[in-house]
Amino acid sequence: MKKRNGKERARQERRRAKAERRAKRAKLTVRSELRRNKQAKAKRLVAGLLDFLYQRGKVLTLGIWLWPAIIVILATGTGLLMYSDSRSLLRPLMALCFLLVCPGMSLIRLLHIHDSLTELTLAIALSMAIDAIVAAIMLYSASWSPQRSLIVLISISIGGALLQVIMAYITPATSVNSEGIVQKRYE
Repeated sequence: MKKRNGKERARQERRRAKAERRAKRAKLTVRSELRRNKQAKAKRLVAGLLDFLYQRGKVLTLGIWLWPAIIVILATGTGLLMYSDSRSLLRPLMALCFLLVCPGMSLIRLLHIHDSLTELTLAIALSMAIDAIVAAIMLYSASWSPQRSLIVLISISIGGALLQVIMAYITPATSVNSEGIVQKRYE
């Protein structure tokens, strides 16, 4: 009788362990199915978005997003570092890069200049001019402060970057090279 009870208990334990293994496998199967469904849904969403963009004749390329992304990153990074009272060496370096490049590049890219070096040179010159104009206007209106002028320059830069992205999807993807010949820009 005791042997039967021991054997019976062992069988019950094996059955219970087997049932637990089945349940665990079923859970894993359900989880993997959910994961596959999410991945499939994400793939369908991305494919639909890309189809929409291709139908409109616009392609997501690095050329469209590179400079607006750099401008937004430099603008927000500079703003955060300036208002956080950080004593980091990164603070003046980031501010210098932002002030020399971002305000001008956010507006120069709207001209669709084909030559990158010309574009960068004009962006630096225009940035310095915009910086000086903003400072002069604030001085003459007796409301100059470094914080306010930085806010104005960040607003100009982010607004120009946003305008670049909007214009990239509205206008045809062309540019004019130094000889005045219209060329496709983002291919």
